Amino acid sequence: MTKAFGIRGFPTTIVINPDGKFAANASLSRLDKKFMDRIGNGELMEESNSRIYISAGVDPAEENADPPLVQFTLRESADDSMVGASVSGKAATYVGYTPKQLISQAFGLRGTATEFTADLPDKRFDLITRRPSNSSQAYRQFLKASLSEVFGVSIRQESRQSEVYVLQSPEEGEFKLEPTESTGGSSSNSNGTGYNFVNCSVSTALARFESRLGRPTVDESNITGNYDIVVKWEKGASPEKIAKSFTESTGLELTLKKRDVMFSIVESEKK
Repeated sequence: MTKAFGIRGFPTTIVINPDGKFAANASLSRLDKKFMDRIGNGELMEESNSRIYISAGVDPAEENADPPLVQFTLRESADDSMVGASVSGKAATYVGYTPKQLISQAFGLRGTATEFTADLPDKRFDLITRRPSNSSQAYRQFLKASLSEVFGVSIRQESRQSEVYVLQSPEEGEFKLEPTESTGGSSSNSNGTGYNFVNCSVSTALARFESRLGRPTVDESNITGNYDIVVKWEKGASPEKIAKSFTESTGLELTLKKRDVMFSIVESEKK
């Protein structure tokens, strides 16, 4: 009955015409003489019913001519095989992301210096966001608070002494970096066996290597300015060989040392 008559809430008024057929699902305020005369004349109102059905949390419009000013949509992914992201200006869409990936993205967590102890669902999610341009900081706080609430987590900081890759200038000789020839923006790309940086600082390039090295990196080279940097390695190279390739390509020493690193601990929030 609920499905057949389109009932979305209670009470609901169902209008039956003189022939015993369903005529309309209408609010009491619409049942004026003009409306009832149409029913009496045998008109079926189902197709022309202008009532908007409103369900909490569901957009009643099938198509929106204009995007919302503020949006936060988080749902389970319908297709686990679809994974990707698109970020442009005030809007962002992440498809097929795990809770760890969404939390890391929202909080800007450092992958090599983050520990997840929280009990998170083994599912993938889609996150669609849009923010007003004049309240980006406020929206970021809202995004963080929302994901923390949804997944029941809190994040704390903890200093740990860890083995990290430290970048230092050579004690003897000069480094091999070439000052950039670019007069425009910077760029970087990787094909799995190397990195190519254009108009990039040493610190920025080093940070991009963290995921390849599997450890935090620390820049102690004190080198300023932007450079064009090309680092190549063999397919399937170990982190140690990638670090050696970085040293050989730049002339800078990238070695394992002990340093204090600030870790982010993502844990289940205590109730």
